[in-house]
This record gives sequence, structure tokens and C-alpha cells, in this order.
Amino acid sequence: MKPLNYISQHFHPSTILNGGQVGDPVQLINVTKTEYMYKFGGKELQDELNLNVYDFHARNYMPEIGRTTTQDPSAEKYYSISSYSFFGNNPVFFTDPDGREIEPVDNKSGRRVQREIRKTFREQGYNNVAKLFKYNKETGKFNNISQGAFDKAISKDVTNNSNLSQDQKNDVTALAKGYFDATNSSEVHSVEAVKRNESLTSGLSIAFGHTTGADVETRAGGGFNYDTPNGSHTVFVTNPQQKLDFVENGTGNIISAKVKAGDLLAHELLGHGLTHYSGNNSSSAHYYNAIQVSNLYLRVINGGPKIYDNGAKHGGNPRGVGIAIPGSLSWQIPSYLK
Repeated sequence: MKPLNYISQHFHPSTILNGGQVGDPVQLINVTKTEYMYKFGGKELQDELNLNVYDFHARNYMPEIGRTTTQDPSAEKYYSISSYSFFGNNPVFFTDPDGREIEPVDNKSGRRVQREIRKTFREQGYNNVAKLFKYNKETGKFNNISQGAFDKAISKDVTNNSNLSQDQKNDVTALAKGYFDATNSSEVHSVEAVKRNESLTSGLSIAFGHTTGADVETRAGGGFNYDTPNGSHTVFVTNPQQKLDFVENGTGNIISAKVKAGDLLAHELLGHGLTHYSGNNSSSAHYYNAIQVSNLYLRVINGGPKIYDNGAKHGGNPRGVGIAIPGSLSWQIPSYLK
């Protein structure tokens, strides 16, 4: 059987790249070669008609000009970078297999985030809710959660739980919704989870001069979040040693206790990270939402409002440094989690 041949009837830019002119005859090329054609990035080099482009699935890459020839499928999400941008312009810290999502490459952080989310809900026995949140080391991100699966878990653990008050049901559902929204978000919320004795590895994490987990705890209170062109980036310490002053509900007594890693994660990712896209990205909205999410977390893990953070020592307090906000405000659930 004779090998198949392919001939183009149309002008192609490769004609110019290879020294030809518009209208030059196109050479008949055998495309049944058996040489190993998977080269740069493990992608197939397509050299038919002397095109010499790499097939990166979502787009073709032209090494002669160092550019792709087509826009990414989700280009509208990354307009501030480029609609033709590989890896968010950061191939050291991100993978970009299909042009649809920028993914953190740190599996260690993924496992740690999963552990803290699940621990939050398992503290009071919400095991079905905890199981919803699963980090996939193959894809480098959390698996999407269907609305049906979410509703089913909430129904089993919360709605039909006769031991919970309505306020407790609202709290657990709201916190779960926060992580559900972050997991399924069209934005990209990257997270680095670091121990105190470890160095930060992500370029996003060291952008503001922090270098280690201990540095994050000392200079940023154990965690921080900032908005990125397409979402947000969170850093939190998984073994914090610092203590915070909490208010005991009912007595008003101040209780000094170690802050929990789950509190830091919820505060930064859900309190600050989701606020960027809540419709109100003001500094005061960040402050109130972050404090409210911390208190939401505390109520969920403690089975009710036993202690709370009055926000007096949190930066960005619109009422002034050291001024506490009333419990009636700090206990509210942010509107975007209802």
C-alpha cells in the first residue's frame, strides 16, 4: 500500500517563514514518517508542509516566533495577561495543560488544604460534607463538586440533623458553601500551605518579601491573601504558634489561645479571597468579611458561639486601630455565603 500524501490548496504563513512567496507551488510531502516526533514538552512536532508547529492540544506553538497561533479557550479570563499566554506567563510555578485553567503545582499544599478543610467539618461530625472536598494530585487542583452532591451532603449532615439549632445549620451550610464556591469558582484561587520552618516556594507567595512560614507568622499574623489578575493567592501557616485574644461569649472575658490553621485558611481564602469577587472589594468589606468568616469557622468547630474574634487587632479596621466591633456585627454571615 502506498503511503498517503497531503497537499495544501491554500497559502500558509509557513511559506514566508521558510523563505517562500505567496503563490509558490506547494511541495508534496510524505506524512507517514515513523521518526519519533514527540519532542519539546512531550508534544508532537507537526512538520507537514514544513509547518514545524508543536501540537499543545489547546493551541499550536510555533518555535520560530516563540508564539502560539490561536487564543486559549478561556482567554477572556486572562485578558490582563494575554489571550495567547502560556502558563500565565509563569512556567516555573504553573502548569497549563489545556488553556482553560492555571493550576498550582504544589501537591504538598493541596494535601494540606484538603486536610484543613476536612478537619474543619469533621470536628463536629459533618463527615459527608468533609468528603466533598478532594484534592486531585493528578490535575493539581480540587475536584469540582456538583450542586446535587453538595445538597445531598448538607441534607444528611445538617438539614436533617435534629441535634442542631437553626443557627448552627445556617453556620455549617454557609462555611461549606464558601469552600464549595471557591472549589467551583471561575476564578483561580491558588493556595500555598507552609510550615513555620519551611521556605515559601511559589513566586506569588514571595511577591511581598515573605520567605518562610515563620516570616509569614511574624509579619502577617500567620497568613495573607491578595488578588491576582484572575483570582486570588493565599498563604497560610499550618502549624501556627502565635496566640490571639478571643472574647468569651456570655462573660466578655478575654481568652488567649493559639490560632488554628483552619481559621487562617478560612479567614484568608473565604474572607479575603472571595471578597475580591463579591461585588464589594472595598477595604472595609475585606475587614468585616474576614472577621465574620473567622467567627463563622469558630462557631462551626466549637458547636456554637463559645468564643469570638472582635477584630480589634486585625489590620484595616475602619473603626480605628484597637477598636473592637460589636458581636452583633462580627457574628454576621457575609452576604455572599448565604
